[in-house]
Amino acid sequence: MFVNARFLTKRITGLERYAIGVSLRLKTLSPESEFIAPHDIIHKEHARTLGVKTVGYSTGHVWEQTELPVYLTTKKTPLLLGLTNTGPLTYTNQVVVIHDLAFLREPGWFSKKAALSFKYLVSGVAKIARRIITNSEFTKKEVVELLGVAPEKISVAYPAVPENILRLAAVPHENKYGDYILTLSSLDPRKNLKSLIKAYRQLELRDVKLVVSGGENQDVFGKHAFDLRAITKEDANIQFTGYLSDDQIVGLYQNARLFVYPSLYEGFGFPPLEAMACGCPVVASESSSLHEALGSAALYSDTRDINSLADTISKALNEPKTVRAGARAEQVKKFSWEKTATAILDAVKMIEKS
Repeated sequence: MFVNARFLTKRITGLERYAIGVSLRLKTLSPESEFIAPHDIIHKEHARTLGVKTVGYSTGHVWEQTELPVYLTTKKTPLLLGLTNTGPLTYTNQVVVIHDLAFLREPGWFSKKAALSFKYLVSGVAKIARRIITNSEFTKKEVVELLGVAPEKISVAYPAVPENILRLAAVPHENKYGDYILTLSSLDPRKNLKSLIKAYRQLELRDVKLVVSGGENQDVFGKHAFDLRAITKEDANIQFTGYLSDDQIVGLYQNARLFVYPSLYEGFGFPPLEAMACGCPVVASESSSLHEALGSAALYSDTRDINSLADTISKALNEPKTVRAGARAEQVKKFSWEKTATAILDAVKMIEKS
């Protein structure tokens, strides 16, 4: 089996966390697997660990759609595993992991160019792939409904908290922000940060800041990130950190009074589970897959309703951190990269037997 390791050329977000976590475990469980990528790798340590082979001269989607399938053809068309939604549209002997279909469910959350590109690439690879893997039962249902894929063609392989986050969480980090509520996500419309900002302002928490951590990508999400900055520029209590390293993120998780995740749509939802792994209480949206990820260890709110979100945040702030601490720890333990990689290998075996 060959693994498309183009994810090593991108800045780490949820998709890349999943791909790296799975790949590191696959290297142990399936040492015969081969990892291939274009030449513009930025995560060189992971590439060395995985023994990645660089192929071709182009990069990005061009590499994935042209040089990758040509190279595989020279290797007698082996099975290809794609871990981040896409794969070569001319190569049928592949398995692809689809993380969510937000671009189909709510195309208005994306720039027109991004929505059309995702629709073309993800829908196309779903039609030709021999098997599809999703990161939750919620996403499996979305693939069945929106892409018309038969449910028996789909396996579920849940993610886990990245091992680097767990390692860093074992060490206390300095509190650089004082008393604060934290949210971490890309600054795009589906993350519903405007509702969180409105709920926070409604509570008038003068001694508790709101810290918003995450990157922005205007090419994918349009001008939403800049709108957020515009509506908060006069409020010193709302602070944007931008994109941070894992070490900085763990420090934020550890020292926050509360982590709030008001997202309207998630395939799984890494940040709130990571927050739990760092001992932080969580308020999350009732929507999509988050109950699968967080179980009974979080408080939930209708995050489209500002009053409901404000009330839930207030309730959580008035509880000691020790409330639900045991449930948070147990929820994190339910997921592991060993289970994820094993589920993927089981899906591959189904193909080999067919």
